[in-house]
Amino acid sequence: MKNRVAAVALCVVAMALALPLDRVAMAGDEVGDELMALEQKMWQAWAKGDMAVFEKYLHEDSVSLTSGSVIWGRADIIESFNEAKCEVRSFLLEDVKAHPINDNTVILTYSAQQDATCSGEKLAPKLLATTVWVREGGQWQVANYQETPVTD
Repeated sequence: MKNRVAAVALCVVAMALALPLDRVAMAGDEVGDELMALEQKMWQAWAKGDMAVFEKYLHEDSVSLTSGSVIWGRADIIESFNEAKCEVRSFLLEDVKAHPINDNTVILTYSAQQDATCSGEKLAPKLLATTVWVREGGQWQVANYQETPVTD
């Protein structure tokens, strides 16, 4: 199942890159707005250490790619957050765009600024991120999250 989620996530990202610009949702799009709000909620939960939000919104087979590591599965992702003991002083999500693939799959892309330390190490202050949201049983969940630090 983990390999299938990863393969689907990679295919979804590849398809998003091929989408015409008129398929990109902006503010005012109901699903795009909902997912943008959920993304903000996930970042707020990270800042507060509120793992209940991650328990609800991470897909059981979610994949996270950050800072050179790949973490498979909701339980391991949450465990990694708990072990990192992050101190998040601030964050800002910008240029958030929703790229609908179908009625149940949407890719969010955005840039972020953050002032945070995890495991005693300062995190990159700027990054680009992609989140693949899937809807199962009426519930939106994160299937894949990937971030890339931006170097000046």
